[in-house]
Amino acid sequence: MVGEPGRVSAGSDVAREGPDDQRFWARHVRISTVLYGLCCATILGYAAATSDGPNRAAMALLVTVAMGAAILFDRARWYVARSPHRMRLLYGWSGLTMSLVTLASWLDGGVNSPLCLLLFIALNYIALAYPPRALVVLAFVAMAVYLLLAVIGSDTDTWPRLLMSTMMIGLSGYLGALAARNHWSQAEAQAALSTSLAQLATLDHLTGCLNRRAFDSRLAAEVDHAHRLGRGLSVLIVDVDHFKQVNDGHGHLVGDQVLSGVSAALRDTCRAGDIVGRIGGDEFAVILPDTTGEVAAAQGERLRLAAHDLPLPVPVTLSIGAAQLTRVVDTSQRLLQAADLALYEVKSAGRDAVRLHRDNPSTRTHLASVGSSAAASRAGEYSAR
Repeated sequence: MVGEPGRVSAGSDVAREGPDDQRFWARHVRISTVLYGLCCATILGYAAATSDGPNRAAMALLVTVAMGAAILFDRARWYVARSPHRMRLLYGWSGLTMSLVTLASWLDGGVNSPLCLLLFIALNYIALAYPPRALVVLAFVAMAVYLLLAVIGSDTDTWPRLLMSTMMIGLSGYLGALAARNHWSQAEAQAALSTSLAQLATLDHLTGCLNRRAFDSRLAAEVDHAHRLGRGLSVLIVDVDHFKQVNDGHGHLVGDQVLSGVSAALRDTCRAGDIVGRIGGDEFAVILPDTTGEVAAAQGERLRLAAHDLPLPVPVTLSIGAAQLTRVVDTSQRLLQAADLALYEVKSAGRDAVRLHRDNPSTRTHLASVGSSAAASRAGEYSAR
């Protein structure tokens, strides 16, 4: 879709765009160069049909140079699509299109040339592709270009018609800006709706953390990224101690307050690049990129201590298991299982502690034999919540 507002981003946003966004802008450049080529073909066809007119050789040379520029711009479309100065380049290309029309009209005799009508084609395309403010600016540029042609040509006997044509260009730009504003408003509303739906699909409604499906998908991606770049990766599994007793003794409303408070503490304690998810009824998990197991355990300890001071209706303690990616713990499932084993050791020893998974023959056997039963159990518990 041409001119989708969600696609028009500032330079700082380009680095966060995906391949689909870049393909969109590459197609956008292709469309603009095709329309530019059609303008060139129109000028060339008009010059051929009126071969007895002035400056036909110069017009042919102008079109040849313009076509070369279009080919070069089209070949650079992927550079433009990825460039942080993408919109400036596109605005510059639109200015170049108006310059082509201006020069061709001037060579053909000025404002009396029918080639001036190509300015309307440029404005109509801009109305589809650019935000309203840009259209207003370029409409004023088109009016100035048309008046400049009149001044250069000294067509004083056509000033009434000149003023009427200039007003028509301005009116066309104004109507195009209104249409562009409506188009962009609708697209922005659609983009906001898409964002809301994406959040509903990936975030847990109570805590605002990633839900289990989104967390598993992100963990698999982080494991793959760590393997490819040879970087560390660790995981924490956080369990709220005796949460069933909180629900049974104080009610689900207090239980929800506890979960919300713990999730907020998780986000406050974690670093900007860490990923927090709710993977079960009272269980959370944290992905820690570029982190060793010891550092992850230390972060888990900070979180455990922070839970003691949470302003909640009931005291809360946390049991935390930590694990890091190794040659044995080499998949997302095994990484979660290793952290789960460490968490089990904490619960067996009395809870309210942090334990880092240690690789040894017994745990290797356990990791090899344990399937996804623990994960399925957590998912079932979460569904029951």
